[in-house]
Amino acid sequence: MIENGNHIVVVDNQIPLVADVLRLHGIECVTAPVITNALLHQTHATAIIVRSTTHVTYDLLRGTHVSFVGSATAGMDHIEHDLLRDRNIRVIGAPGCNANAVAEYVVTWLSQLHVSQEARIGIIGFGNVGQRLARYAAARGHSVLINDPPLADTDYAFPVSVSPVSLDELLAVSDVVSLHAPYTRTGPYATYRLLCAERIKLLRKNSLLINTARGGIIDEQALVKRLRSHEIQCILDVFESEPDISFETVEAVVHCTPHIAGYTQTAKQQGARMVLEAFRTHSALAFEVPALADMATLQTSPVEDAAIILKHPFRGAWLQSPTPQTFETCRRLTPLRTEHMQPPTWEELHGNHT
Repeated sequence: MIENGNHIVVVDNQIPLVADVLRLHGIECVTAPVITNALLHQTHATAIIVRSTTHVTYDLLRGTHVSFVGSATAGMDHIEHDLLRDRNIRVIGAPGCNANAVAEYVVTWLSQLHVSQEARIGIIGFGNVGQRLARYAAARGHSVLINDPPLADTDYAFPVSVSPVSLDELLAVSDVVSLHAPYTRTGPYATYRLLCAERIKLLRKNSLLINTARGGIIDEQALVKRLRSHEIQCILDVFESEPDISFETVEAVVHCTPHIAGYTQTAKQQGARMVLEAFRTHSALAFEVPALADMATLQTSPVEDAAIILKHPFRGAWLQSPTPQTFETCRRLTPLRTEHMQPPTWEELHGNHT
């Protein structure tokens, strides 16, 4: 291991780009399970760059020299909440890095299931992903309903292409409900089990529920009960207690994938770039972060990428061997897709409504 300056960086080896960019500096590339308190002590690490598979807690960092935590992910619920406010440790994520990838994933399912353009699309959470999906859905001719109380309470001016409504109304009238809210357990806008048993009962008959956000936002036991009545359909890319997933959940859900909605080359590279740029500022080390346009990528076809989403072997493999290891293996072996679509801008959509 090369030690250059005052920084030693422990990096999850599944994150692209980082090893090449930091190869002349102190870097230790390891698999996620190896990132432990003992390793951080052993390497004298001052920074870590991780994915959502690493739970970053004070116990992980206790007694170490780590002052920078970079997560090449849009979600941050794997980071202990108090660390986000710790002035001695800089915590950086990659918000929006996979927004288009996740929105494309949802649109692919809408096309595969032949969802009519007359269908009402309800989107819970109007952040990076929710807004992109809303633009795609409006362009397809759907009526788009939005529920985002934190945003609404700021007097945010929602685009004219969408209609903000209460959560209960959205659940009751939408033909498709897609979850894109962050996972939080406390505070006035907590989303833990936001879709509780009573709210799952509100879902209209023959509606489709899609969750690409976080598993804990849905009460899975209540969802399984409703699914067994054959009244609704469901697509799950995320699950409660990943990677130790409930066998009953996977058995009941016809369409499920192992947390790969955001798995595209662009999303992965953009997440890595965002963290590297933040680390360059933090560390004052001299290295170049290549632009996305300068990165050579293997282009896959829309048909190939749709097959990754629609025919993923995860469900069958997991039902044959329901273990956390099976989940992680299926996730790790999933090929990275290419992003093929871009939604129209709000201005373009608004022009269609005048």
